[in-house]
Amino acid sequence: MFNIQEFNHNLIGYALGDSLTTDDASQLNVAESGAASDDMLYMAKELIKRIKNDPRIDVENHWKLISIMIGVNDFCTNICWNSSPSSILDKHKADLIQVLTTLRENLPRTLISLIPPQHMKTLVVSRKGRPSFTCDLMTNIECSCMFGLKYQSFIPKYYNIMRRWQELDMEISIYPEFQRDDFAVITQAITLDLSIPLASDKYADTTYFTIDCFHYSQKTNARIANGLWNNLLEPVGVKTKSWQDLFERFLCPTSERPYLATLQNSSPREKEE
Repeated sequence: MFNIQEFNHNLIGYALGDSLTTDDASQLNVAESGAASDDMLYMAKELIKRIKNDPRIDVENHWKLISIMIGVNDFCTNICWNSSPSSILDKHKADLIQVLTTLRENLPRTLISLIPPQHMKTLVVSRKGRPSFTCDLMTNIECSCMFGLKYQSFIPKYYNIMRRWQELDMEISIYPEFQRDDFAVITQAITLDLSIPLASDKYADTTYFTIDCFHYSQKTNARIANGLWNNLLEPVGVKTKSWQDLFERFLCPTSERPYLATLQNSSPREKEE
C-alpha cells in the first residue's frame, strides 16, 4: 500500500491502523481473522457494499486493486476434519470462481491480486530442532491438522492437496472470463515456495516468527511485502518465487513498463518463460 502511495498520492481505502473490520479505521479492508475459503463470498459482498457506499469512489471510473489470499485456515483447521480431504479442492475452486465472478460483475476497472497461500510444510519444517513447550502448544492449537499427532500419517496427502490448491489459484486466474480490458486477475508467485532462512545452527531462524512460532514476524512480513510489490510489476511468466533480503531487489515502474503487470500486457515471450 505504501509503495503504491509513492506513485499515487490519491490512494484511498487502505486500513488506517490495526483494527477490526467493524471499525471505521478498517476502511475497505474486509479480511477476517480465521477466514476460510467459504467465507470469501461474504467478504467480497461486504467489500462491494463498502465501495459502492463510499462517496469518495467513482465505481465506474476509479481503478481498484483488491488482494485475495485464502487457504491457510483451511489447511490448519479444516482439512483433517473432512472425511474426504481432497474434496476441499473442488469446494475452493467453486468458491473462488464465484467470488471472482461476483467482483467482476459489480466492480468495473478492477485488478485482482490473487496470492496463493503458503505451503504449510514451511511451518512444519521450521519446528524441527526447536523444542519448546510454548511453541508446541501454540502450533497444536492454531494448526492442529499439521501438528496434531493423530493426523501425522496423513501429512503427505495434505501436502499434495496444498500444492494442488496453489495450482488451482494459478489456473483459475488465467481463465478468459477473468481477463478483460476493465477487469483482470493476476496470481502472484512469491508465496508459492517460501522457505525460512536458517540460523547459524542450521535450523530455522525463529526471528522470522512471532512468539507463538506460528504467525510471521514483522521482518518476515516486510520481506514478503517486498516480494509482492516486485510481483505486481513483473510480467506474467517471469514473476519471482524466491524472496530475498529486504530491499535487495526493489522494482519500480519504468517508461517501458509503467503499469502493474497483467496477462494482457505481458508479452507472449514473457508468458512462455
